Amino acid sequence: SIKLLKENDLEFAIIFSAMKYNVGYINCVVEFCIENEINELRVQPIEPDGKAVHLLKENEILDSDEKTVFYKKIIDLSGQYISFIKISSLGSFKSEIVEHSCKLGINYGTNCHSNSLPWPNHFGINTEGYLVPINGYLNNKTFYLGHINEGLSSLLNKYYNSNSHKNFLHILKRTFAEDIIPQKEEYINLNILLNKRMENFMGNINEKEIL
Repeated sequence: SIKLLKENDLEFAIIFSAMKYNVGYINCVVEFCIENEINELRVQPIEPDGKAVHLLKENEILDSDEKTVFYKKIIDLSGQYISFIKISSLGSFKSEIVEHSCKLGINYGTNCHSNSLPWPNHFGINTEGYLVPINGYLNNKTFYLGHINEGLSSLLNKYYNSNSHKNFLHILKRTFAEDIIPQKEEYINLNILLNKRMENFMGNINEKEIL
């Protein structure tokens, strides 16, 4: 597969999903990438969301301390092999989210890494086929864009002009300022933070809070 990708000049990266049974192999994965001249490795601890819920029961999810150790290992490897490979964490850690706040729509249009589309500029599809901002694990139905069978272009055009979009950006900015910036731990479960913010937002709407 790697040979075919290279022969066709296609850009690609390796994604390493860390859990207890494979976290000790990260050095081997880095060495594999370097040996095969793969220039980018993306790493992220598996979260007990969606299809990975069963892994929590099987005690395969990294706990907070293990995630911290894993992140420090990634920092060490990144510095050691910086001339050969770029190692990123897919936004699972505070330092990366703060550095790339465009991922939360904070600096859209001003020196943003993702300023080619209105934010959010990537979505997920949940198991029922509904389009959801950021990824398919956000479970507040208030923010569903609609079913994918309605057509992607139609859904996005309707969404970017809706109050749901404005409210979602408001939630993201509050999450960034009030939940992420004060966070003392380096590892952040962004999905949990956003879901809590969404629940609080809906509670305040029910109490007739005016944005």
